[in-house]
Amino acid sequence: MQTRTMPIVCLALCLLLSPFGAAGFCDNPAEPTPPSLTILCYMNGDNDLANEVLYALDMMETVGSSDRVNVIALVDGHPEWLGPYDTTWSRTRLVHLQADPRIGRITSPVLEEWGEANMGDPHTLERFLRTAMEAYPAEQVYFYIFAHSQGVLDTRDYGPVAPVKTVSMSRDDTSGEKMPLDDFHQALKQGLNGRRFELMVFFSCLANMVEVDYAMSDVTRYLVGSQDEIRLLNEPPGRYQIRGMRVEQLIARLKQTPVADVREVGRALVDSHVDSYEKAVSLPSGDGAGQTCRFSGGMALVDTAAMPQLVSALDVLAQQLIRNAENAGVVQAMRAALSAAQPFASFLKMEYYDLLGFVRHLRAAVTEPELETACDRVLDLMADRVLVYARHTSDCAATGISIYLSHPLVPDNIFQTHQALYQANRFSRETQWDEMISIFRVRLKGTLAADLIQPPAIKKGWALSTSTHP
Repeated sequence: MQTRTMPIVCLALCLLLSPFGAAGFCDNPAEPTPPSLTILCYMNGDNDLANEVLYALDMMETVGSSDRVNVIALVDGHPEWLGPYDTTWSRTRLVHLQADPRIGRITSPVLEEWGEANMGDPHTLERFLRTAMEAYPAEQVYFYIFAHSQGVLDTRDYGPVAPVKTVSMSRDDTSGEKMPLDDFHQALKQGLNGRRFELMVFFSCLANMVEVDYAMSDVTRYLVGSQDEIRLLNEPPGRYQIRGMRVEQLIARLKQTPVADVREVGRALVDSHVDSYEKAVSLPSGDGAGQTCRFSGGMALVDTAAMPQLVSALDVLAQQLIRNAENAGVVQAMRAALSAAQPFASFLKMEYYDLLGFVRHLRAAVTEPELETACDRVLDLMADRVLVYARHTSDCAATGISIYLSHPLVPDNIFQTHQALYQANRFSRETQWDEMISIFRVRLKGTLAADLIQPPAIKKGWALSTSTHP
């Protein structure tokens, strides 16, 4: 019995005496736990947003990264709008945020200097994703973009159609370029290399549109964005009366709970943005007396997995409208719905409309069973699947997502230019929405009376020189 038990006793003693325990016996120490989350921040301040972008980065630095959460930013400023930040931030820099509570100077380590990179070039975006995800792998990846946007169209383009102009996404003033929506999507897809973001956050004007959300549906599970303009108020300079979204609060929350419920994270971002618009702000005037005003604002969390279903339902609605295009009652219903729906910044605010509001008003005005069913399907999907959470200030009738719907009073040359640009996006290619717009433009113009439909008025105070619009 002793000869049989001796090897077992010796083995047990070896394991106990080994400084590594059982792992030491195998000579394979346990792998360290990988970070749970990487937050990728694409911050294009190479334009008049430079001061606001750098301040947002500075505030994010008050929280910084941790052993479980890495915050990586590609940031570029413009020398004319740096504010208190030094000229090194007029170049493109890859930064790993580390906690520093001081405001006014960014001290996080610069991983790479990229010179004067073009933030409006999709190759820059793809390179950023690949570089950051390879250096800082994680179980989950969030993406945050702070940049100018005009939604699905460059609505300020009134000239002849140019093939390179399709959308104003991430405008880079030094390079004079911006990304088309399809190129932006393709850069994300290639940079992700088969992965998908758990959450994508647009801190950009007019980005929460059906056309944009559908394009992003295969690169992110959830999306947070605004269908409205985002108004930032840094007046007097350095006061930041309206900052919008507090991303530093998100980072602090995730450092405590890296594997958080993405839907709750998205809700918190929506609330942090809208909360900043709920108070009155003071604007200086020429006589020094100042004036008090309030700005409207909104944000929504979207489940992009439901976007294909919504797009299919909108295609059915477009087809049903086309089939009823000769019906005077349906034409009248379209006219009433366009007049009643909340418009957003575009050409004279006559091209982007609140989707849910438009379909609700259309549903109330039509009597054809097939159109009622088509409207109900869109409304049900929006309420039950697509819109997870939406919030707006009380003076805004928006509901979360907008869509392109050109008003018949848009001049022909501008309509033709913008319609051609619009047809380049995936939603337009895969549905009959653009065909429906063209057909009803003719029908509506043929019956148009000034007392029945008017171009929406531009709301005073929405484009004050003291506010910046990403």
